[in-house]
Amino acid sequence: MKNKITLDYIILFLFKGLVVILPLFFLPWTASRLGMDNFNKDYLLWILIPLIFFLWLGKSLKQGEFKFIKTFFNIPIILLLAVYGLAAFFSLDAYSSVFGSYGVYTNPLLTFVSIVLLYFFTASYFKARDIIEIIKAVILSFFAVVFFTLILFIGSWIFNLGSDSLLNQFFVLSAGSFEDLAIYLAVINIFIIGILFNRASLELIIKKNLHKLVIIFFLCLSFFFLLMINFPPAWWLVLAGLVFLFLVNNYFLKNKFRKRKNLIFYLVSIILLLGIILINIFIVDNNVFANRRTAKLQLDFNNSYSIAKEAVKNKPFLGYGSDTFPYVFSLHRDASINNTDYWYLRFNKPAAYIFELIITTGIVGTLSYLFFILFYFYLFYNFLDYFASKYKINTSKEAGDYDTIAASLMAPVLLLLIGQFFIMPNIVLIFLFWLFLSLLALIAREISRDSGKKFKPDFNLYKINKTTNPDLFNGLFLLIFLLAAGWIILFSFEVKYWVAEAFYNKAEAGEYGLQKAVNLNPGRFNYKITLAKYCKEKAITELEETGRDIKKAGNLVNNSIDWARQSVKEAPFSIIANEALGIIYRDIGTYSKDNQVFAIKAFREAKKLEPTNPVLSVELGKLYLETGAIVEAVSVLEEANNLKNNYFEAEFNLAKAYSQSGKEYDALMILDKIVKEQPSADVFYEQGRIYYNIGNFDMAINNFEEVLDIVPNHSNALYSIGLAFEGIGEKDRALDFFKKVLDLNPENKEIMEKIESLEEED
Repeated sequence: MKNKITLDYIILFLFKGLVVILPLFFLPWTASRLGMDNFNKDYLLWILIPLIFFLWLGKSLKQGEFKFIKTFFNIPIILLLAVYGLAAFFSLDAYSSVFGSYGVYTNPLLTFVSIVLLYFFTASYFKARDIIEIIKAVILSFFAVVFFTLILFIGSWIFNLGSDSLLNQFFVLSAGSFEDLAIYLAVINIFIIGILFNRASLELIIKKNLHKLVIIFFLCLSFFFLLMINFPPAWWLVLAGLVFLFLVNNYFLKNKFRKRKNLIFYLVSIILLLGIILINIFIVDNNVFANRRTAKLQLDFNNSYSIAKEAVKNKPFLGYGSDTFPYVFSLHRDASINNTDYWYLRFNKPAAYIFELIITTGIVGTLSYLFFILFYFYLFYNFLDYFASKYKINTSKEAGDYDTIAASLMAPVLLLLIGQFFIMPNIVLIFLFWLFLSLLALIAREISRDSGKKFKPDFNLYKINKTTNPDLFNGLFLLIFLLAAGWIILFSFEVKYWVAEAFYNKAEAGEYGLQKAVNLNPGRFNYKITLAKYCKEKAITELEETGRDIKKAGNLVNNSIDWARQSVKEAPFSIIANEALGIIYRDIGTYSKDNQVFAIKAFREAKKLEPTNPVLSVELGKLYLETGAIVEAVSVLEEANNLKNNYFEAEFNLAKAYSQSGKEYDALMILDKIVKEQPSADVFYEQGRIYYNIGNFDMAINNFEEVLDIVPNHSNALYSIGLAFEGIGEKDRALDFFKKVLDLNPENKEIMEKIESLEEED
């Protein structure tokens, strides 16, 4: 039957479906609060690719013969996979290295395993005719992305939709940022241009003129979006892609093309692109590019290099493990960041994938990846060498039909490879890179079969037959059975974790939803942090109510501390977990001073994990001040002051520490500086308090008056100015201010006694 649904049909349908929906795939009930565009895409890969892989193996089992691509190119891929596995095993956070760090999901072990399965499946299973169907799926996916972007742009213009609009939020959660979109469009545009200007490929893939016109329309539309986004790395990639296609099409496939028309198109396009790039270099503000990267929590190149260098010194061989960059950033961030506009941010991605690789897989992983890249440059060289000789020899028609598609595939692979040294790709770009690589391997396999010794290296299929190799076949069957059982178990965990994310993002679920998320996925320490904060806020609310329930508040406090401790136990190297524990102890310490000691301990641990963060030093210094550890307070606050210039919190609290350690004049020097830059009631009050303590009542009165000009009902300032007036003998004026304090605090016995004492003296 023509429309008979076979296993081959199901496998191809699932594979094409994955290619089409991945770029825009997301589910609203598991959309991260952090704009985590990769979460659902990773899960889609973890589920669909193994499913497709095992369907293929099941079919092979039924037929009694397994077929795998056999080439020495398998060596660097398997080596790279082994390094990823070892790096994950010895990782700072094994859970994040396997399943991805929350809010990052760059390339955890499960994703890399899925990508490798994609490569071996595609290169081994599909036939030459399937390449056309897969490429059509890539183009259809491109249409969907461009169409949705068009809707977004029209909505922004006509309806003035801002960054908070549902449409824009949907785009960020599905496609990622506009910078990610620009790189995606640049890569796919070059791929499609390679097809359009390759007559043999064009005739195979796009046969109807109407379809060609539709593709050209979407191509022009995507270039318009590139102009609107104006992301410099995207332009550089387009330029590199056009130069590569020009060289390949005109010097290696010259017998197949209309050379003059190609020459005009490429030269005009390259000149226009050079103009755009020069405008970006000399006219457009360079800070725009830096700010856009920062908005994505993506670090700049200099700091990425600095952190990578420190990471290699500390963990040279296998690095810190996949998806652990947020940990490493905190540990090795340079203090110079503190004097930039983005000093308060914790970056979760370096400037480029190569830095991520160095940091998370070490020297061994980086060398393995470079080894892998060299292999594929060798493959590119062989393709070009084959093209140069093939069109003079003119081999079989099938090879001649499909091998020219390789030229169109080589361009995006090269761009994505180059891009990994300059950009941080998302999961869609990583997927496309490996998809195009696997299609190149498939074409190399077909050429090796049809052209005999004319193409090197050999890409052949290794066959294990049930009849000829029964022992090997049965052993492989047992291995597949165990792997399938493992995948089913893993799949059950993935479903649980997906449901956990849905509960976590369901805001109205409150404590119940958060506890469900923790129960379903106890490995996610951020769930426990959020639950700890929720319990703390509920406890504080209960304590501040008139008819407060002390027992209920106490239970909430204990629960908050317990969840925060569990998060630290789950992720002991996480600065976020340790800082959250310190904040909870600190906030609860307002009602129970005993907890301040535990807060100090937690902030000390946090400071070890992020030693150049001045905020942690300030928090620690404030706690030392509250507990009377003045020497320690001075030490850490001086450190905070040195870490960041003109940091109000550090300077102000250091002045308070100096005043309490007998260095009043040093304190006044700091406060005089602050007053000139950031005058406030708190600063004036602290100055007045110090002047009062050293007996300079006139200056104290002046400062307290400044406070009252800003905050007329400032109780402490009213009381202090009363004391100052009393100190200079103006008891009537002092009495006036004390009475104002009593009006604000009618039940204050201390002020009542003070007023009575002054009135008796009169």
